Amino acid sequence: ANALLREAPEFKGAAEIRYELAKALRRIGRHQEALEQVFTLLQGKEATADADPEGWDYWRLRTGNDLANQLYTDGDYLGALQIYQKLLDLNSTAAWKLPVSYQIGLVYERLQQPPKAIDSFELVEKLGKTIARTPATQNLVTIIEMAGWRRQHLEWTGKAEIATKALTVNTTQPKDGVDEHVPK
Repeated sequence: ANALLREAPEFKGAAEIRYELAKALRRIGRHQEALEQVFTLLQGKEATADADPEGWDYWRLRTGNDLANQLYTDGDYLGALQIYQKLLDLNSTAAWKLPVSYQIGLVYERLQQPPKAIDSFELVEKLGKTIARTPATQNLVTIIEMAGWRRQHLEWTGKAEIATKALTVNTTQPKDGVDEHVPK
C-alpha cells in the first residue's frame, strides 16, 4: 500500500488504499502509524481528490469514523477525540454533524469532562432543531433524544455531587466548636 501510494499518487483508489492501510496497521498494533494514515487522509488532498471529489469525501469520512469508533471502543478516548473533532469540519450537513457531535460528547463523558460533554450534547439538540422542519431519519431523531437525556443526566449528576459535598461539609463541621459525635 505504501509503495502504491508513493509510486502512483494519482491512483484513483488512493483514499480507499489509505483506509485499508490504516485498518491493517491498527490490527497489527501499529496504532500511531494508523493514526498518521487517517490524519493524512483527513487533512490532505491527494492527486485523486480533484478527479473524484465524492469518492474522496466518502473515504475520508468512512476512514475517520471507523477508526475513531474503534479507538473509542478500545478506550483510546484522546485518539478518538482528535479524529472526531477533525471529522466535524469535513461535512457541514446536520445529518453528519449530529452523530459526530454526539460521539464527541460521549468521549468527553469518558474523559470525565462533564461541561464539555454537556456542550456537545447541547450542540446536538441545537442542530436537531434545524432539521425539525425537514424529515429526519429515525436514527437522527434517536440521537437527538439520547443527547437530551445524557445532557439532563449530566446536569442532574453535577447538582447531586454539589449537594452531596454540601451535606458532607455540614455534617463534619462541629456546631459551636463542640463535636457532638465525640464521646465525652
